[in-house]
Amino acid sequence: MENIDLSKISRTWAVCSQESCPKHEECLRYAAGIVVSAKKNTHLSVLPSARKDGECTYFVEQKPVSLAWGMRCTFVHVKPWHYSEMRRELEKFFGSHTNYYRYYNGLYAISPQRQKWINDLLKRYGYNKPAKFDKTSIDYAFFTK
Repeated sequence: MENIDLSKISRTWAVCSQESCPKHEECLRYAAGIVVSAKKNTHLSVLPSARKDGECTYFVEQKPVSLAWGMRCTFVHVKPWHYSEMRRELEKFFGSHTNYYRYYNGLYAISPQRQKWINDLLKRYGYNKPAKFDKTSIDYAFFTK
């Protein structure tokens, strides 16, 4: 918990303060809630109604994951005739042209799930080597995808 950096917790990522939750000691949202509440007065929050039968819909295990940053290296070996179509698929996957370029330029972290999707995209086009990203880091992922 002491390794959580407040500046990395997005204002749109819900935190939790429910000490009565049976999984609160394992939950990243709870750990982030402690950090946020020490410095801020308001933040998006998970409500008790998210818990049903002892399980929370918003539970996120408190463990660091491998994050990737930037995709300038990712498509170096992609054939020119594949790149445009792949880029369109990536823009759709990331939600917009603008978001795609934010990920491409390393402004947003790429989650392990999104890294897998990118690797699957490369495989669909016949590229069997895993994607190379500009930078990787091990950190907490304060996003859901």
